[in-house]
Amino acid sequence: MLQSSEDALRFLAEGETLFGDGWTHVNSFEEIDEDEYEEEEEEIYVTMDLGTTLDAKALQNESQYQLVGLDTPLPFLKVGNQVFQGQSTPLIGDEVILGLIRNSDNPHEPTHPPLYSTNHRLTFRAITLEPRPTMNNTNSNNIPFDHPSVLVEGEAGPGPTTSSNNQSVSEKSSRIPRSSMKGSRGSIKGRPKGTHKARLIIDKLDDLRNFDLNNMKTSQKVELGPDVIRSLGLPPSDHGENLTLTRSMMSKVITGYPSVISSGTQNENGQPGSSTSVMNEETPQRPIPAQDDIRMLEETTNSKDPAQSQLEVDEAVIDVEDDPPWAEIVDGELPP
Repeated sequence: MLQSSEDALRFLAEGETLFGDGWTHVNSFEEIDEDEYEEEEEEIYVTMDLGTTLDAKALQNESQYQLVGLDTPLPFLKVGNQVFQGQSTPLIGDEVILGLIRNSDNPHEPTHPPLYSTNHRLTFRAITLEPRPTMNNTNSNNIPFDHPSVLVEGEAGPGPTTSSNNQSVSEKSSRIPRSSMKGSRGSIKGRPKGTHKARLIIDKLDDLRNFDLNNMKTSQKVELGPDVIRSLGLPPSDHGENLTLTRSMMSKVITGYPSVISSGTQNENGQPGSSTSVMNEETPQRPIPAQDDIRMLEETTNSKDPAQSQLEVDEAVIDVEDDPPWAEIVDGELPP
């Protein structure tokens, strides 16, 4: 090991090199003729497998083809108007690439001498390229996330046909929500947790007079239209929407609502009729509750005894089981 520059001079004087044994010290290099060396490019051969998606005769008719991204894991091959996507498939052994030498004496029997060998193969399959969707709105929140730049669809050309994503209604589900048959305000997709029965909408006073409270389920709700709300003298709801009432609230509204009967009407005995209530005459008249009172009644109803609340929940569950919010399809038709 060198300790100082004097040791280096001593090693050179003794004919030893700084690199150790086997190295020779020269004062200068000889001139190298660069023309003596030839540049050799590395060549790698691959075989391409197009499968059965392209006919051999159609391949012979095409005089031009284009390879894109051959040095990438997913190269593309364009032959005519067809586009193929390739995938590198490593081979265990080597494949021999043969040449073609035609014999003038016997042109039907050419010779195929071996030229190269390779252990790389590219397996191509036909795809369909679609352009990137153009969005007029530049807001990134409105851009769909399921549109890639290049869509690679199913196999093109001959091959197994893929089943369509569209299915008939009978194959998707054999149950239809009852809300779609009763003309509700919006279609209900599925049945989320806590969904009640279909609501009843009362838009006319005649429907309110003829409403049968006994046939109303515990879990059902009734919506009063704007005309009925104005006729009852109730304050209008927010944004002009319908007013939703439960069974207990509906009972209070019906009890305190007098039916509008003309004073000129007569009964069976020819006597002039009188103004009566929707309920029996024995039912005492009550003032019409305001919207704030209705909300207070609803909060009072929600804060009742736990045992009574559990009983009402059990009754609601029984009502749902007896009258589910769907209908069974029999032979492709809805029951009457």
